[in-house]
Amino acid sequence: MRFETRYTYDFIKRFLPPGCHRILEVGCGEGEVAACLTQDGYAVIVIDSDRDSVAAARQLGVDARVATWPDFGDGHFDAVLFIRSLHHIHPLDESIRHAATGLVEGGLIIVEDFAYESTDEKTLCWFSSAIRLIEATGLLVVSDEFQHKVLSKTETLKAWRQSHEEELHTAAEIGAHLKKVSRRVIRENAAYYFRYIASAITAVEKRDAILQAFAEQEVIPLRTARLMDLAGGLSRCQPDNCEKILAAALASRYFSIQFFASLEKWIGARNPVRIGSSCAAVTGYDFPIGPILE
Repeated sequence: MRFETRYTYDFIKRFLPPGCHRILEVGCGEGEVAACLTQDGYAVIVIDSDRDSVAAARQLGVDARVATWPDFGDGHFDAVLFIRSLHHIHPLDESIRHAATGLVEGGLIIVEDFAYESTDEKTLCWFSSAIRLIEATGLLVVSDEFQHKVLSKTETLKAWRQSHEEELHTAAEIGAHLKKVSRRVIRENAAYYFRYIASAITAVEKRDAILQAFAEQEVIPLRTARLMDLAGGLSRCQPDNCEKILAAALASRYFSIQFFASLEKWIGARNPVRIGSSCAAVTGYDFPIGPILE
């Protein structure tokens, strides 16, 4: 299992409800997470409007179907997953409410997404510096495609926002709509930027180790000037100027996010709803009690 798949898989497995059997994933990508859950014995259905994505998921043995959300319906589920897909889906309010009404009693909505709007200049400085540092080791190649899709977006905050804002829902918007159908919210931070570099790493045998180190640097503030060597996992006590810049940016960087939404229908229990925020490192924050869908 690739590191980025494991990262999401572990998050989902932590929160699947007891006795969970039937799972729906909305927007399946290549179906890797769904395939892992299917191998675990869950009855997983995935939908996607992209036929190539559905075909790729089917190649992994996943029950994948061409469909759009929120138009799809196939009974009730113990969990509905949105893995980096909800920010694209319109209308947002109807999409979340349709997921909620498709749950069994005690079912969960689990959302993983990216708080792109929380990125600031220091974050972009850290991100571009980290990429150049790995490139200097020869373990990452900055191709023309990578330059266009990733690095060009990190040159200015304006470029970053322009590349993300068109018709995408913000994390704040997603969180607000989840709150409407959920009784409690708990924040959780998570790494995301490592996903941008995954396809550019050339050292196949070190790929997962590099991504893991990159992800750890996203979520663990550097208290000193020591910097982990992404290539070999070694620490240097005398960092050079490039590393000092990277360490300083890391110390004040913002986070990407994971959302975890829980909904208990009909019985009104205060189940936890987890929202990871890129602009707050607070855990255990409770939003006011919201309505329960009937």
